[in-house]
Amino acid sequence: MQNIGLIDRVLRTGSGFVLFAVFLLDVVTRQSDMRLLGLVATLLLLTAVLGYCPVYGFFGINSHGFDQLRFLKERWKLSLPGRFHS
Repeated sequence: MQNIGLIDRVLRTGSGFVLFAVFLLDVVTRQSDMRLLGLVATLLLLTAVLGYCPVYGFFGINSHGFDQLRFLKERWKLSLPGRFHS
C-alpha cells in the first residue's frame, strides 16, 4: 500500500540524492554525522522508491491519492504545461 504522492516522492528522491552525494564526497568530518547523513539519505531514497513511509502510516497521513498538481494550480494560480491542464 502506498501513502506517498508524486510531489512527495520527487522531493524525497532529490533530497536523498543530495544528502547521499554529500555523504560520498566526505564533506562532513565527524564520523557520527557521516553515519547519520548516510542513514537519512538511504531512508529518503528507500521510502521514495517503495512509495510507503512508516511515519506517514503511523500518523494516518496519505498523500498518494491526493491530487497534488491540481492543488498547486489552484493554490498558487500556477499555469501547468501540457497534460496537466484541466
